[in-house]
Amino acid sequence: GNVLWVKEGFTNYLAFNFLRDIKGESDFWKIQKRRYLHRFGLYCEPLEAITNKGIPCYWSVYQKGPWVYRMLETELGKENFAKAMAALAQKEGHTVPDTAAYFDLLETATGKNLTRFRRQWLGRKKNPVLRVRHTVKHLNPKEKILQVTVFQENPVFHMPLDIEIKIPNRTIRRTLP
Repeated sequence: GNVLWVKEGFTNYLAFNFLRDIKGESDFWKIQKRRYLHRFGLYCEPLEAITNKGIPCYWSVYQKGPWVYRMLETELGKENFAKAMAALAQKEGHTVPDTAAYFDLLETATGKNLTRFRRQWLGRKKNPVLRVRHTVKHLNPKEKILQVTVFQENPVFHMPLDIEIKIPNRTIRRTLP
């Protein structure tokens, strides 16, 4: 089966974490997220189906692949992600025949259903495209209301959305489902 994204994506995931740690860059993944999300038209096949070694198809294995692992870590939680990786380590010397068997192993190790996750991140060739609009309503000289609207092209991706609002002397950060 084709599990190129499994091997190469995981290798780059580890490499990205290594670079983050040796450089001491706490915002490393945040910077990578921006790069990934601005690669709008570069995915010519769904990640789990890539057999084409031409650019840009092959490129997505090395860029989207590590993000799948990063998002899996978030989806499962650090403890469950560690369990899943330990279960994979037990398979040393054995071949995982395809993406379905790979996810079966992850789900068995963690007790989590990853069907939706797999469908949207591996079964689609696209990545999320978001448009953000904002308006500010002045209530009085000292008070304002900020309204932020996020539009997403179809098909909709279900994912946590990081919001950061910078105001004088303060930054407000929230993660919305």
